[in-house]
Amino acid sequence: MTIELLINDVDRTADIISDSLIKNDIINERKDTLRFRVHKYGDVGFTPVTGQTVVLNIDATKEFGGTILEIEKSIQSGQMVVYNIICIDHSFQANRELILERFDEKTVDYIINDIVTEYASDFTVTNVDCPITIHTMVFNRTTMTESLNKLAKEVGYYWYIDIDKDIHFFAKEDNVAPFEVTDTNGNYLQNTLVVKDDLSQIRNKVTIRGSEERASERTESYIADGDQITFPLTNKFAETPTVYVQDQATTTTVGVDFLSAEEDYDCFWNFGQKYIRFKDGTKPADTKKVDITGIPLFPIIVRITEPASINTYGIYEVFKEDKSIGSREEALTYALAELEAYKDGIIEGKFKTDTTGLRSGQIITIDSDLLGIDEAFLIQSVRFKLIAKDKGEWTVKLATMRTIGIIQILQDLIRFREIREFDPDNLLSLIQLDSTCKITALVSAPVATTTEDYVWHSGAEPNPIIWNLFTWAT
Repeated sequence: MTIELLINDVDRTADIISDSLIKNDIINERKDTLRFRVHKYGDVGFTPVTGQTVVLNIDATKEFGGTILEIEKSIQSGQMVVYNIICIDHSFQANRELILERFDEKTVDYIINDIVTEYASDFTVTNVDCPITIHTMVFNRTTMTESLNKLAKEVGYYWYIDIDKDIHFFAKEDNVAPFEVTDTNGNYLQNTLVVKDDLSQIRNKVTIRGSEERASERTESYIADGDQITFPLTNKFAETPTVYVQDQATTTTVGVDFLSAEEDYDCFWNFGQKYIRFKDGTKPADTKKVDITGIPLFPIIVRITEPASINTYGIYEVFKEDKSIGSREEALTYALAELEAYKDGIIEGKFKTDTTGLRSGQIITIDSDLLGIDEAFLIQSVRFKLIAKDKGEWTVKLATMRTIGIIQILQDLIRFREIREFDPDNLLSLIQLDSTCKITALVSAPVATTTEDYVWHSGAEPNPIIWNLFTWAT
């Protein structure tokens, strides 16, 4: 194994204290870090500076790229200075500017390309692949990584910034590891493969509550008593209903309560409180029939169980509410996916390897006859530690990919769902202009005169002088 550490493009590998180099790669929004120690004694070694660029190559392949973020200095053995250095990946540079933007009816591909072009132009988007259209997305002074997290959460994707400052934004199931782990292929170090079954996340009775669904038109009928002006409704209607009053000569006009002018309508519909209110002058006469017709809204609630899991483990119930679910079919699909993913709990695992190529967010298969497992896992973290100058190992932590079914289903649902984010803040961006104004005045020398500019009139017919509201005449 060949290790190369470049600081500001200068090879500083020889200055590393061998067992101090540790690289952490944690899934999604967590920043990748690199830690190591170097020493300086007289003319031997060097003095690191925060902000310098750092590149780690392993066997001529880039494993880390970023910036020195922190340096802790100490003196050892009287004259030797030891520097504890913490480096952070390129996300630190991507977050230099805050994003203040609003997007309507744009794909995620378009949004990421636009904010990168505007706020982080030294980054690229070659590996951004998400054609999902979002109805409305607002970034109100968020960093680049916060904005990418927001988008990833909305559409169920993953992202990371690679060593060459290229942004990867991808569906979870599309990022497959370069190798799998078996009992005989040598891709894990001996005695390091551990797999754990965990029932803490088991779910075998799932209730999903969505928003509301439109039903078929229906009519609610009442008999007026002559004094009644408010008629409570059984159903919440999706839109303004029509109202018919028996033997009324003209069509009953319907406004929206608290929004429509009282003088313009005969009665008023209240969506939230579910009633129709008449005015004293328009209330139905005694014994007259009142028909109220509209499209009712029903809450979407789906409950489904997994009998085999219940027989094995007992009932483990979960309730989820997601207002973006707009139909019973969608809620049923969601519930079935939850059961399939979690009816037998989850599995976690870890192993160590000296084979390169793994990073967080990848999907790796463990096929072990000895452990009785053939399972897809999502890599949660990859930690590299340098053991000697020419030897290192990666510690890999895993979470079950039984959830790949629900991930795919949710992504498919999202693709056909309108995503809308409401942000009440006004996006106000002020630009301060640096402007100056220069005035040059020239004053000429006074001109001599032999006559007065202003004199009192002293002729035979005096002219009056007027000040404001009074006149002075001589």
